[in-house]
Amino acid sequence: GRLCKPEALDKHVLLKLGLDLKMECDTSENWASSPIALAAMLFYTQQDVDIDRALLFPDCPSSMVAAQLFKERKEAYDAYRTRTSALGARNPMLFSEVSHVATAVLQSALRGLQQAPDVTTERPLQKWVKTACLLSSCRQKFEDSKSLTRILTNVSERGVQELRKKQKEDIIVCPQLLSTSSNPDYVQKYLSLGASSLEKHVILTISNVTECLDLSAVSQYPDEQEVLLPFLSVLRVQDVSFEAGQATRVRCQFQGSMLSPRLRSACLSDLTMASYELVQGLDDLPIPSPISVSLGESKTDRPNLRDHTQYNTKVFQTLVHAFEALDRRGAWMISYSDYSWAQDTLASSVGVKRILRKLTGHFANSHLDLTLQKFFVLTMPGATDSQLERAFRWTSRYLRTTEPQRLEESPSASPQSPQTPVIRTTTPKHPRLRTWR
Repeated sequence: GRLCKPEALDKHVLLKLGLDLKMECDTSENWASSPIALAAMLFYTQQDVDIDRALLFPDCPSSMVAAQLFKERKEAYDAYRTRTSALGARNPMLFSEVSHVATAVLQSALRGLQQAPDVTTERPLQKWVKTACLLSSCRQKFEDSKSLTRILTNVSERGVQELRKKQKEDIIVCPQLLSTSSNPDYVQKYLSLGASSLEKHVILTISNVTECLDLSAVSQYPDEQEVLLPFLSVLRVQDVSFEAGQATRVRCQFQGSMLSPRLRSACLSDLTMASYELVQGLDDLPIPSPISVSLGESKTDRPNLRDHTQYNTKVFQTLVHAFEALDRRGAWMISYSDYSWAQDTLASSVGVKRILRKLTGHFANSHLDLTLQKFFVLTMPGATDSQLERAFRWTSRYLRTTEPQRLEESPSASPQSPQTPVIRTTTPKHPRLRTWR
């Protein structure tokens, strides 16, 4: 940024930022190789002043200003906001903007389809809905459950009273992303150092959390140990307690998310396309090693094939149909169990057997899920960047044209009762197997 005006985020800057974050992020999740996903996670944990500083506005307060004290940091940041307000808007606080998406969705639903759209509520939805969906789709599953804490600040008197009326076993559905902390001491520190009017605050303690996005590795404030719960998280109330002059405390148990698996697959596919397009034409990027954007393979790593000129639309269609049949979970990734199942059930097809043979090297060395990008690289040996890009684009168009029809025909696609599609194993005459023979 410059003192006179903001500038658009450059691709080179985004890629460098993604590389730095990837070094700090110790996870095997596929999104960990995407600069777009990692940057979105970092910006979500930052205040507007932090984002300005990260994007090189030179007049920002130092990151060392009262890093551990809420009151002093708030004073420094408020002074910066006042000083720069006359210069025009800079970067918004991503956390607040993404939270407005839930408000826009609810207001649109309550208004109904008969009324004209409200531009005020529609604008944040159109601008930030992809970011909100991306952060929800990148959630991780943990074998050991977590206990998380969230403090709701400056809740209206009506909101506090509604929460105090909650009984055991009551259900709370959170339409927005829910930012929490795995460090309960941090909440107590906030209450003792930076909070006022304690009776306006509500402390949520959420147990049995097995599905969330751990942001602590990329967070601007690692002491917060921030953990993000996805859209439409369902909480079951255990008990409610409150005392005069103190914050209301609500203990809940995490029941899962109502976010459709199909929507999650579509979001991750969109991330794949965006990440692949990001690195096109940037071979001269001055970094020590190539950035993997979930593709996972450089040109030199790809298997060679004497004749790769026949990779056309028909081949793309066959491979995508094969990928869908192997992906029994509908997660848009092939697991080791999917691979083993296909060897026992679908190997009678010559086409499937040929595809499985090309996947053997991946699952022999790793039990990590196989993404569509890596699948294309393995099943189209020697494919050029242009051919891989055409395959991704064909897949994107295919999803846009087929998913709406599937959602209309399948009652299981409702977000209220998401189900994972299962391929029948009792009949060998699957309609898509014909294209593989």
